[in-house]
Amino acid sequence: MKSNFSKGMLMTALVTGTVWCSSAAAFAEELQEYSLDQMVVTATRTEKRDVEVPATTNVITEQEIKNRGYVSVFDALEQTVGIQSYSYTGGEGDNGSSTGRTYIRGLDKGTLVLLNGAPINLNNYNSTAGIPISAVEKIEVVKGSNSVLYGSEAMGGVINIITKKAGKINNSIKAVAGNYKKGYEVASSGDKYILSFSRDYYKKFENSSINYKGFDTDRRAYTKNNLFASVNLSKDFTLNYMHTETKNTGMTYLNPDGSMNKTSYSYNDERDNVALLYNNEQDKLKSNLSFNRRRIDGKQYKTNGQVLRSGSSSNIILYTINYDINKDWTLSDKATLLTGVTANKEHYEEIANRSNAISRDSLAAYFSWNQKYDDKFSTNIGVRAHYVKNNGFDGAHNVYLPQLQTLYKLDENTSWYINVGKAFEMPAINSRYSRSKTGSNGALKPQEGWTYETGLKKITDTSSSKLAVFTMRMDDKFAWKKYNQLGITPPAGIDPDTYI
Repeated sequence: MKSNFSKGMLMTALVTGTVWCSSAAAFAEELQEYSLDQMVVTATRTEKRDVEVPATTNVITEQEIKNRGYVSVFDALEQTVGIQSYSYTGGEGDNGSSTGRTYIRGLDKGTLVLLNGAPINLNNYNSTAGIPISAVEKIEVVKGSNSVLYGSEAMGGVINIITKKAGKINNSIKAVAGNYKKGYEVASSGDKYILSFSRDYYKKFENSSINYKGFDTDRRAYTKNNLFASVNLSKDFTLNYMHTETKNTGMTYLNPDGSMNKTSYSYNDERDNVALLYNNEQDKLKSNLSFNRRRIDGKQYKTNGQVLRSGSSSNIILYTINYDINKDWTLSDKATLLTGVTANKEHYEEIANRSNAISRDSLAAYFSWNQKYDDKFSTNIGVRAHYVKNNGFDGAHNVYLPQLQTLYKLDENTSWYINVGKAFEMPAINSRYSRSKTGSNGALKPQEGWTYETGLKKITDTSSSKLAVFTMRMDDKFAWKKYNQLGITPPAGIDPDTYI
């Protein structure tokens, strides 16, 4: 298919007598859409052919999203081998602070989701509901430990959602209609910008088979607005902005006769993501400054008709600020060194009681040394030093993470790899306020674990076969327990029913 396509394009160029450099670049991109041997960036932070990446990877392209009719990022990930999804509603799975998510290899709260290389997990959950599917250029899924390059929560793997870039002149209006959802999108793009706005209407989902806490439920009708903008500020700088408003999601608990059984809930959810991206291909220098924010406002509806603000955990503001800079150094014709620094701030705050707020700051340095011994055999050796600051609830921690990857190419399209790495995760930032009685764990260790994996890949332009065998061992895994459940005498003045 690629061969015939490229011949046709070449004949067109010969007949017209004109071939522009920009056309050649676009032509290369189009060929890549038809090839299963995709270029992958996320696994090593440098661009490599999939067959040359020492990890299990999947790439969901823009063309695949169109061909398969995915209606959301959640939908695209849900259909990917090795990924499980968890949903509290239809659509993209969120129901207020009950957050739908996707996770790799069965490990909940062990998958880090990136947006253009910057983490967007909040409270250790990785909801993708604020990312319009129309803005996605491709999605890269890397399975296995990747905390050396990306930090906390990348125990099961990493998902990097890469948005579209300006350059193609196009204006469009789209509409969708179905028995559950209808909506429209207006989009415009040019040499230096992309701008799109969409609005979706979700119908009430009656008599759903979803049983929640022993009751059947009706899912509320709700609306969702998405705004996406990307502007090329210069050759190397790009500014991205996304804003999403979801109004009136929630559920009604039902008696067998369909009447309202107990207090029901609805939620308004606002999300913003701003990112300044820098990519100097000549100097092999990249940086990413991002701000990711979510606000949830919840209401509760009593059976007597009274409407009140819902609980404190359903009226919250969350945000993260992340800065990452990395450079790829060419040491010789067979050796390269990637070095980088990451600074991150997490914040949790309750709207009804602003004094219930907590932040967590961390700083990390990492490097990855790639050595080619010959045309067939290469290794990656990576190390991360990660410092987490004491925030008055969780103590300070120094975390050191190693990773070793090897790759042996059996031929141009076949490779065998080994991937061994250590990963870690801190408790969710809202742990202090997530339960009515919570004790401090000032000496709590991060959750840590090792992944051991080996795999085979055989990838051509038209076929792909992958086999991976892996095992994960997680030590010090987090779980909530009461003092009296553990048989531990609490400190003086602390109720034995307090959770730690």
